[in-house]
Amino acid sequence: MPDDTHHHFTRCLWLSLPIAGLSIVWPSTGWFVSVGGLSAVGGFYGLASLLANPASRFNFFRVAAVAVVLGNAAGSLFSFVTLSFQANDLWKTILELAHTTPTDLTLAQAYVNLFSLALLVVDKKLENSQLINTLQAMTAVCLGLHRNAVQWLMSALLVSQAYLLQLGVVVYGGKDLSQEGTPTHPLLALTGPFVPLLPFALAFYQRGYWQQNQYARAVLCGLLLMLELGWFFLLGRRSIFFFFVLMAMGLTFNQPVTRQLLRRNALPILLTVGIAAGLADIYHKLRVLYRFERVQQMQLADALAGIRAADDSRYADIRNRNLALRSSYGPMALGQFVNLFRTSPAAPLGGRQLAGSLLMTAPSDWLIDKRTVLVKEFLYESAYGLGLTDISETLCLESFIDFGWPGFLPYVLLLALLLYPAYAAAKHNPLFALLTGVMLTSLAMSMIETDLITLLASLRWLFIAYILTRLS
Repeated sequence: MPDDTHHHFTRCLWLSLPIAGLSIVWPSTGWFVSVGGLSAVGGFYGLASLLANPASRFNFFRVAAVAVVLGNAAGSLFSFVTLSFQANDLWKTILELAHTTPTDLTLAQAYVNLFSLALLVVDKKLENSQLINTLQAMTAVCLGLHRNAVQWLMSALLVSQAYLLQLGVVVYGGKDLSQEGTPTHPLLALTGPFVPLLPFALAFYQRGYWQQNQYARAVLCGLLLMLELGWFFLLGRRSIFFFFVLMAMGLTFNQPVTRQLLRRNALPILLTVGIAAGLADIYHKLRVLYRFERVQQMQLADALAGIRAADDSRYADIRNRNLALRSSYGPMALGQFVNLFRTSPAAPLGGRQLAGSLLMTAPSDWLIDKRTVLVKEFLYESAYGLGLTDISETLCLESFIDFGWPGFLPYVLLLALLLYPAYAAAKHNPLFALLTGVMLTSLAMSMIETDLITLLASLRWLFIAYILTRLS
């Protein structure tokens, strides 16, 4: 099953490329929907491969390929459908305001597919090297034989989170929108990259305790998971879904997810998805009602009282439009640059965005300031006369901005050069294998929003974790 779904994934991505070429001759919204739909189908085949093959869930390149394809294709299709339902001409208006055509969006999706296909090539090499299977085996050793070390690390992370919350530290966001995402405390910058370990490991141990009839410990793990969900809630809407995915990875570690398993657990799965969607909706509602810096420092009762007093119909309209527009933001932005490079003499940036990202993740830059890379800001200024301050973007977009259509090659090659040594180093270090698998999977899931600066900064902390685990 894993090999079949992997081949179907690749085939769907390849089939979408000639359709993208035809859309240049026949530039209609229908062709855009066809490419997006075919890409989404390929993404679901890739997802089926991840469910069927437990080891592949620790493969950054396969998880990233699935996340990129599903995030862009499904996001664009969702945006097109919801905007069309709200107003028939709203989708065309958005395209005009974005200086983008359906052809541009189709070509942008084709570029995303090329990026994903390059990731799948590296994925195949990595699978053939047996590094992923070794990583999974060493992770199992760490969770079992080195349980005390894992639990001490988890305790340190939980204590640091409690300390930060007691201080009233703003976990996500700054004093204005241009500072969102900037760490606001050194301890937050230090522990943040390792936090994905908590939902994964807590869920794994909860499953073990439950199977061993140690119900008190299983309940304790469940309570800690609920507290940790509160922390992920502070980090944003997507982080809530990442939490549940990491928890599911822990619950199903070393186990394939079969159709029978999904059918037997259909009710709890649907309930969990509903809870995740409801929490994400609450998060967005709070963002609409308050500045989120204020919400993080409010008492829970006050925040809930504000939600109950809100105008539900007005909020529903804001939410639906926001979700539709934000879901297509990445493809729209990439479509703008496809348009720019296709219809004007403007050239790609020749690696300046990549150089700026490398410069900004130097070891001395402990707190990330993504706003100081100015290259893309200049491009927006010259192309559209827009003065932007937050210019970090996804890797797909940055690769196209830097090098145009061949841009996916140097960026995917850079990822391979950075990540292969990490997987190789995990072969003989169980604790580092656990951290590598969880941290890189979390990064891969967030490829629809992770820029190169954030990725490199996270890899820096992975390198520090390797040094610490070697010394311990």
